[in-house]
Amino acid sequence: MVSRFFFIKIITILLLLLSFTSSATTIEVAKNLEIKEVNDKPFSEGFFSNNKSIKIPAEQLNQQTTQTIVVRYKDVFEDFELGQDRVVESEYFVIKFNLEKQSVLKLKTTTINDISEAESFVSKPEVMLVSNNGVSIPLTLETYADYKLKREVTKVVATLPVDLSDKPSSPKAEEKIAVAIDNDIADLDVKTETNDIDTRSQEFTEKVMDKVDTLPMLKYWWQKASAKEKAEFITFIKKQ
Repeated sequence: MVSRFFFIKIITILLLLLSFTSSATTIEVAKNLEIKEVNDKPFSEGFFSNNKSIKIPAEQLNQQTTQTIVVRYKDVFEDFELGQDRVVESEYFVIKFNLEKQSVLKLKTTTINDISEAESFVSKPEVMLVSNNGVSIPLTLETYADYKLKREVTKVVATLPVDLSDKPSSPKAEEKIAVAIDNDIADLDVKTETNDIDTRSQEFTEKVMDKVDTLPMLKYWWQKASAKEKAEFITFIKKQ
């Protein structure tokens, strides 16, 4: 009788665990996408595993929680002109979306068959998040540089001991803001060495719907500006 009770208890626990696991969402990521971060946390793949899947816990599945995945495109193609394989890869970019109740999703790129199509993708990435029954999940793309800038500025402003409201602040307070934000933004590894990258960034921005939160930066620069610069800015705004 005891063994039967114990067996029933074990089955009950297993069913509860299965229920909890099934309520989470699994995102199967295409092989040509390398994952860097998931929801601001570094992602590591198993050394002996080719299965690139992301688990989103059940408690994070709601329309108010934005999921973020940092990826880059990378694939190898045969270059017939050079007679050897060639690696084509993009800069890291950010995918943002909201989920509710989903079981398994697939994150994939548009169809890429050759080097020309790969280079076109690098300059203007297009990805899809699709359920097993073919339903596409709405998503937005953002450059990794913009994403890091927004994250760092938000973090600095949130931890400042001064009020970033419209009311006047003391010179010491403004100095604290300037030093804190300048130091944090200086740590960002944003690549802007070539005109080619600037051009790609401009093209990529056309896909970006989730803009950087510029309000903290505007308040910071307003407080840092001189009286003359503030007057010139107001004149500029009135002309718009």
